[in-house]
Amino acid sequence: MEEDLDLVRCQMAKAVLAVDFEGLKTCANNLFTKIQTLSERMAWLQTEHERVVHEWVREETHHQNAAAAARAELDQLRAELDRFLHFTPNGETHTVDIDNIILTFGTHASRDEGVNLMEAVAWHCGDAHTDTPVSVSSTLRTLGKNLSDLLPHNQRQQLKKCIPMLVGTAHDGYDPQRICLALDWLIRICAPVWLQLAGFRSKAYALQNLDPIVNERTATAGKAAIYDAMHAVAEETGIRWATVDDSLLSTPSKVRLEEALQLSTGWIVARGDPQRAVKFFAWLVALDKGYLGLDRAIAEIQTLAIQLYESMIKPERCPG
Repeated sequence: MEEDLDLVRCQMAKAVLAVDFEGLKTCANNLFTKIQTLSERMAWLQTEHERVVHEWVREETHHQNAAAAARAELDQLRAELDRFLHFTPNGETHTVDIDNIILTFGTHASRDEGVNLMEAVAWHCGDAHTDTPVSVSSTLRTLGKNLSDLLPHNQRQQLKKCIPMLVGTAHDGYDPQRICLALDWLIRICAPVWLQLAGFRSKAYALQNLDPIVNERTATAGKAAIYDAMHAVAEETGIRWATVDDSLLSTPSKVRLEEALQLSTGWIVARGDPQRAVKFFAWLVALDKGYLGLDRAIAEIQTLAIQLYESMIKPERCPG
C-alpha cells in the first residue's frame, strides 16, 4: 500500500513538473519573441540614426559651401565697389599720395585748410570734400574722428596707414564685432593699464585673463568682473567712487586726467560700470602719481588705442 502511494506521488509530481515545464517553455518563447522584436527595432533605429547623421552632414556641407560662395561673391562686390569709389568722372583711377598727407585736428571747410582722417579717406576715394565718406562703416567713422582729434600730432599720423583699409567697410556686417572689440579693449586692456600703475597688479592680471568679449554672455561676465575689481579696490583704499573729489588734484593733474579719460573712454563712447571703473582707477593714479604718472599712462594708451582701431577695420567674425 505504501509503495502504491509513493508511485502515485511520483506520478503526480511528474505531472506538475510537466505542466510547469510547458508554462516555462511558453514564457521563454514569448520572451524570445520580445527580444527578437526589440533587436529588430534597435537595428531600425541604428539605421535611421545613421541616415539622419548622413543627411545632417550633407546639409551642413551644403550650407558651408553656400556660405563660402556667398562670401566670395560679397568679396567680389566689395572689390567692384572699391574700384567704383576710386574712379573719377574723367575715367581715371584717383590716387592720393598718402605719405604726403598731413592729418590735422578737427573738421575743415576745404582741403586747403587741411584734412582729418575721414576727410583724407574721402580724398583717397575721389569723393568731394567731406568727413563722412559713404564707403566707411558708420562705427569706424565715429571712432576714427574721435580718436584722430584726441591723438597728438605725431601719433595722429600713424592713422594714415588705415586710410586705404577703411574703404569698403560700409555695410560689411562687422559693426557688432567692432562694438565687442571696443568693450573688450576697455575692460581687458585699458583698465589693467590703470590698475597696474595704481599698484593693483593682481587685479589687473585678473581682468587681462578674462575670456575675450565676443557676445552678450562674455560682455556680461566682463562687466561683472570690472565692477568687482572697482569695489575691491575701493575696499582696499577706503575711497568710494561717490567720494572722488578732483579738488584734491593739482590743476595740471586735473587737466591731464581729463585728457587721459577722453583717450580711455571718451572716443569709444563707453557707458556704465566699465567707464566708471576706468575713471576711478585713473583718478587713483592721478592722486598717487600725479602729472608724471598720468603722462606714462597716456603714452601707453595712445599706442593701444591705435592698435585697437586698426584691429576694428577687419575684425574676425565672432560667435553670436
